[in-house]
Amino acid sequence: MPRSYDLGGTTGVHGGGVGVPASTFGLRHAFDAGHIAAVDNTTRKPMADDTGRKPLSVGYWFSLGRSTSTSCLPGRSLAISSANRSAEEGGWAV
Repeated sequence: MPRSYDLGGTTGVHGGGVGVPASTFGLRHAFDAGHIAAVDNTTRKPMADDTGRKPLSVGYWFSLGRSTSTSCLPGRSLAISSANRSAEEGGWAV
C-alpha cells in the first residue's frame, strides 16, 4: 500500500486489513459463473464445428489475457495519476 494513503493509523495494520479481503474477493471473482461460462462457451464452439481441432488451450489463453489486462490497468491508472499529480505541482502536463 502506498505510503501516501492515510487509513487512520501509524502501525500499518490496515494494509493487511484491506489486502486480505481484496484477495479473498478477487479469488471468489475468479470462480464466478460468468468466467466459467465464457471459457465453457469458447470451448464448446470449436468442438461443435467440424474442423477436427480440439480446444485444448482455451482456458490457458483466457486466463493469460484476463490476468494481463488486470495487471496492466492498475499500472496505467497509476501512471496517469502520477502524471496528473506532477502536472499539478508544476511539472509536465499530459
